[in-house]
Amino acid sequence: ETVGSSPAASTIFSGFDRRYRKDFLAVFIILSKGINMRLQEVYFICQSLKENWQDLSFEERKINGGVFYKLSNLSNVKSNLKLASEITSFKQVVKNIENYSPGFNVVEGEVVLDPRGRNAFSADYNQLNLKITTIIDLFDSFNYKQSDNGFDIKLPPEITLSELGKCSKDLDQIFSTCPLLSRENATISLSSVDVGSIWLSFLVGGTAIATVLSMVAVLIDKALIIRSHYLTTKTQMETYRSIKLSNDMIERMEEVHETASKQLLETHCKELCEKYDVKDPEDFERMKNSLHLLSDWMSKGLEIHAAIKASPEVKAVFPPLEKQLLSTDEIALLSEQTGSAET
Repeated sequence: ETVGSSPAASTIFSGFDRRYRKDFLAVFIILSKGINMRLQEVYFICQSLKENWQDLSFEERKINGGVFYKLSNLSNVKSNLKLASEITSFKQVVKNIENYSPGFNVVEGEVVLDPRGRNAFSADYNQLNLKITTIIDLFDSFNYKQSDNGFDIKLPPEITLSELGKCSKDLDQIFSTCPLLSRENATISLSSVDVGSIWLSFLVGGTAIATVLSMVAVLIDKALIIRSHYLTTKTQMETYRSIKLSNDMIERMEEVHETASKQLLETHCKELCEKYDVKDPEDFERMKNSLHLLSDWMSKGLEIHAAIKASPEVKAVFPPLEKQLLSTDEIALLSEQTGSAET
């Protein structure tokens, strides 16, 4: 209510029917509370739901002297509820609808509802439909750019303002100096920022779009290998400290791990340079720096994904989500490292 009564909110929602403004605000507030799904992704799911949506269809049945209602399009309803449950802000209303399942009676081989159950079921199902329509209208009002020629970056969780600035500079350095990405016939530009954590959407333009997107995927693959080594090293060092090795021994092990990390980075850069015919020594150093920066940010939780509307061919070359996600133990380890560093 406080948000809805503010001048800014009044301006934003002034164009909408007052009957739906409360629902609009509710969905807007829910979507801005740090959910993990991008608003754009929510939008596409809502569009899919709207395209396949069928109004409830009941057929009256008189059974054993009572009036019941058979839900004729039960399969469509079940399909919609399953898809809608993927959206955080829909989970409660979907749960409410599914809680009516005890009210479904199997009478003479038919799934039916009594009059009270039908009315309650219809009310919640229509509420879900209203939420779907509200989100579609909200998204359309943003005039949000949608493109299949790009990729999305999810920034690390709980990133500070100074870290955000550094991350932006590092990403710009990667995209503008890495020999695999820096091309005269292609550009990488920031097209939008999406809610649901912090998502940055990048648009690739020019005549070498497919090549640049595939090179981004190649860099991610290499960065994930280096990140894995980095996290393994961190785990091993924590183990050494937990068994109380001497400081001299720990320092020696740190030197060994640091040398191994540099060698790993060097090896993968050489592989990329040989595979993609990068011969200039300065380009080699730019490649190494780009790979180092990218793996460092990915070890902090940064993720890079193909655009939601990207073709199946483009999505296929990007590492899947489960490969990029940090485990709970890895997140805890990094948090401990950050805490000890600040101390």
